[in-house]
Amino acid sequence: MREVEEVRVVAARAVELEADELPAGSSPATVRGCALHNVAVEAAGTMPEATALVERHKKEFAARVIEAAAEAREPEILGRQLAVLFEGARALATSLNDTRPLQDAQALAETLLDRAAQPT
Repeated sequence: MREVEEVRVVAARAVELEADELPAGSSPATVRGCALHNVAVEAAGTMPEATALVERHKKEFAARVIEAAAEAREPEILGRQLAVLFEGARALATSLNDTRPLQDAQALAETLLDRAAQPT
């Protein structure tokens, strides 16, 4: 299950980058969240080119996670779950101005990955 381990590393690194490697419970002055999500919110209904760019990026991100999990049990489901988890954690971290949702997401991602690595 080398691919599951690769997804585990990518998920952990994404959380580290987003949290800017702060200790648990620490917060920067302002958590900005995903720049593309912010564009999607600002462009909603008024800038179709920007919306298309965001959609393409988000779909490509999910596809990369699914591809990395190709040898896991139900890789498409696992990939979509991890993408939703990551996106949701970033949004909640922004709303709360707190990096703890990212750390919580990392722990939950570990649970999903452990489950995917178990034999059926």
